[in-house]
Amino acid sequence: MAVEDKDKIDILLKEYDSLRQEILSRTNNRFLMLGVVATFLGFVLFTDNSVFKCQIFGLSTRVIVVISGVLVLLVIWLFFGYLVGTLAARVSAIERRVNELAGEKLLEWETRHGWGRWGRFSGVRKKET
Repeated sequence: MAVEDKDKIDILLKEYDSLRQEILSRTNNRFLMLGVVATFLGFVLFTDNSVFKCQIFGLSTRVIVVISGVLVLLVIWLFFGYLVGTLAARVSAIERRVNELAGEKLLEWETRHGWGRWGRFSGVRKKET
């Protein structure tokens, strides 16, 4: 049983919607994590010194906690960025496939303006001008 082009487009659009929601969720999570770590670092920086009396390798515990917090934030930020970029690449591929099936440019946001147009996330396609 052959699938009609319209049915293929409908299926692709369902995946497209799902992936766009996932991108929004990951982006929101990224900024939520920034707020959580900023709050934690603020607590550490402005807490009474008696909590951070000991030293490790000549550095106060406060400095070690701040450096650790920044490193954790950086790793999570980059990981979420990688996930968003991977999702955007798939969304961009779906846009191209839907446009191909429809015979005209119906979808183009991710391909022209989003993460799907940059670097390793753009697939084999060259950047459009």
